[in-house]
Amino acid sequence: MGFINVFVTSEAAISVENRQLVLSGEKRMIFPLEDINSIMLENRQTRISVYALSEIVAFGGVVFLCDEKHLPTTLVLPQSTYYRKRKAISAQVEASKPLVKQLWQRVVKAKIANQAECLRLCGKPEYERVAELGNRVLSGDGSHKEAEAAALYFRALFGKDFVRSADSGINFALNYGYAVMRGLVARTIACYGFEQSLGIFHCNELNPFNLADDLMEPLRPIVDLFAFSHTSEYTDESQYKKEICNLMNCNMNSGGEKHSVTRAVERLVVSFGKSLYECEECLMPPYLLPFEIHEYE
Repeated sequence: MGFINVFVTSEAAISVENRQLVLSGEKRMIFPLEDINSIMLENRQTRISVYALSEIVAFGGVVFLCDEKHLPTTLVLPQSTYYRKRKAISAQVEASKPLVKQLWQRVVKAKIANQAECLRLCGKPEYERVAELGNRVLSGDGSHKEAEAAALYFRALFGKDFVRSADSGINFALNYGYAVMRGLVARTIACYGFEQSLGIFHCNELNPFNLADDLMEPLRPIVDLFAFSHTSEYTDESQYKKEICNLMNCNMNSGGEKHSVTRAVERLVVSFGKSLYECEECLMPPYLLPFEIHEYE
């Protein structure tokens, strides 16, 4: 997995030469393909060859394409990097209902724990009530603690008048950040051969990314923490988006170790596969830490 996230906001041409990504725009920049984690193509005048796209995803990178509002709406994902794709999909299809419910329980508990930690880091006293809800999540979340926690959480974090659908800097950060995290998780799922549409909770027939929507849930609070802490920076939209993309390089707690979000997602997906192959819940969701950029050795 790479660690470089390329953010393209001005008109440019992207090509690949000798396993190097070449970005030709206002200035020429070169990156090793093996180090590329993601490329965000925000400028719709950007030119990229089919060969470049195929090489980027062959090395495990993900390419985001943005709409006219500069929001990520399309993903170019690797599909042939895993050598046992049939085994992975069979494990998904054959997973028992109790195991699937246990996996979703673990996901929801991790999400609520991260929401509670987000509130604590933001100085909100409601974090204790949210954390208590997380401790009461049942198998499959049959008592809907996820929804109960979310209602309390967003009011506590952004105020009682906060409306998720409103046009605001906070919602812009949430929408953009969630799209980035969803793309990162979808890329990693594809790299390990799992079928994106086969979720453990989300099951919309019209959604090709049900599994990504499941596994990204514990990552949402890192976006929420950013939105709460950096709303004043919305005046410089381009820099704001770069900071949101850079969340992929922030630290999270993964299995008691400090890893970047990108690496933590990989460990999450690997543990998801281990759970399916061994028919035993051993998921390793990431947990929230204070903002800190991961230092690569």
